[in-house]
Amino acid sequence: MAGKILRSLLVLSAAIHLLLGMWWLVIASLTVLGVLWLFTTTWRPVKRVREIDLIRIPFKILLIYSAIVLFRMLFFELIGVPMTSMKDTIKPGDMIYVSRLSYGPRLPSNPYEITWFNIVLYSIERDKADFKKEVWKRRRLKGYGMPEVNDIVVYAHPVTGDYFIKRCLGTPGDTIEIHEGTVFVNRKAVPVAVTLIQGDGPADGWKIYPGRHTGWNPDNWGPFVLPFKGMKIVLDSASLAIYGRVLTDHEGLYSHGALPKVSSESGVESEAYTFTQNYYFYVGDNRPRSNDSRFSGPVPEIHIIGKARRIILNKNRENPFFSRFMVPVNRKKSFLVPDSVEELGGSNILPR
Repeated sequence: MAGKILRSLLVLSAAIHLLLGMWWLVIASLTVLGVLWLFTTTWRPVKRVREIDLIRIPFKILLIYSAIVLFRMLFFELIGVPMTSMKDTIKPGDMIYVSRLSYGPRLPSNPYEITWFNIVLYSIERDKADFKKEVWKRRRLKGYGMPEVNDIVVYAHPVTGDYFIKRCLGTPGDTIEIHEGTVFVNRKAVPVAVTLIQGDGPADGWKIYPGRHTGWNPDNWGPFVLPFKGMKIVLDSASLAIYGRVLTDHEGLYSHGALPKVSSESGVESEAYTFTQNYYFYVGDNRPRSNDSRFSGPVPEIHIIGKARRIILNKNRENPFFSRFMVPVNRKKSFLVPDSVEELGGSNILPR
């Protein structure tokens, strides 16, 4: 009876994800269904093979290893938080459950990103091991959605590749502006939680994006339109000053060959570029101590790891155990300020 229910659920899962266009979950459901059939069928040829230890035992070991590796790669991630950049929403020592399904799993770009296999490979290569080499092109599979404003997201830092956890303040196409410490998304003020910690923050040693020549700083930043896939810009001094690092670091601009030409109203031809990725803007709740998109620039979609769902526990003894045990990660339902309150006036109040 239990086997029939499980098979029915797997068939239903395959059908639902087929309608959603999540083909990889369709394959996963059908694969599990196939494995279940191999272990439960009464068909004599299969039963005979199952009884051969030289086949059955290695198959079970391989199956268990594959299930653990694929489940971690495709469905979830557990990360520890050592820093104070999201305090008090997330505290140092918190162990966070991160859902990869929410935005779609980010696939590895080299064997060293595959759990357990990396240990075996390192034991062979030793000093020749290259953990950051891109062996194959990184891709991501389709998820149930993409980050929304106020989601708490784990992503790979655009420069270092380290895992960061921050709050999403901007999605592709949004205009981000910070004026006198107040964040504006599409010209509407956003009540962002800010935890002030005494003393100078590490931001004093970080370089502002896109550079000091803009006059931007951590409390007066923008305006900046987050690029989206298909967004077109003319490559002139103004656009390169804002998007230059994005174009070279994430879009591979100078490896694409000749760029298309567009004519301005004056008839002067300039090179144009069309973005190939979506970009997001992340900021820590404790902004004075947060190394975020104000410094690293916008984060490409391919760098997203997943959505922070739950605090499993906190490893620091100063926090009562049950106060941080299986606690949902805070996500305020009402985030954007209503139209009746502060709205950004003329853009001339912002630094240029």
